[in-house]
Amino acid sequence: PGIVMLGAVRRTALVAGRAWRPAARQCSTTPEDLICSRVSALLASIGEGNWQAYTDVVAADATCIEPETSGQIVSGLEFHKHYFDLTDPAGPSKTTTLCDVRVRMLGENAALIVYNRVQQAGLAPTAVSQETRVFEKVGDKWMMVHFHKST
Repeated sequence: PGIVMLGAVRRTALVAGRAWRPAARQCSTTPEDLICSRVSALLASIGEGNWQAYTDVVAADATCIEPETSGQIVSGLEFHKHYFDLTDPAGPSKTTTLCDVRVRMLGENAALIVYNRVQQAGLAPTAVSQETRVFEKVGDKWMMVHFHKST
């Protein structure tokens, strides 16, 4: 179980036109690499049901639009806390794969990351979603401030 980032064909993610290595192996600290590391930490926190780690990456006033909100714009963390409270640590093992990862810097303090997320959990059908996340640099930390998911 874990998070794997893949490119469309070559099995490496593309970030600003170059191959991206997972956070554990990366040597570079470009803003694009830092955004990928923050997304890896965010998705790991979700997979582990680790609320504290989640709030270390997501701004308290973050907004989202996703199938779970029935198309409504939701602000704040309370909506997401509900799902963390339902997490079953004994549930099926999950593997998340990110495909076609793209990062675009929107200045020195803002970034956009888009990717296709493939989730496998036990024998349940594989789920695929298209995700967009917006990050803002607050002090020396990149925080997710908006999320959009389509399925």
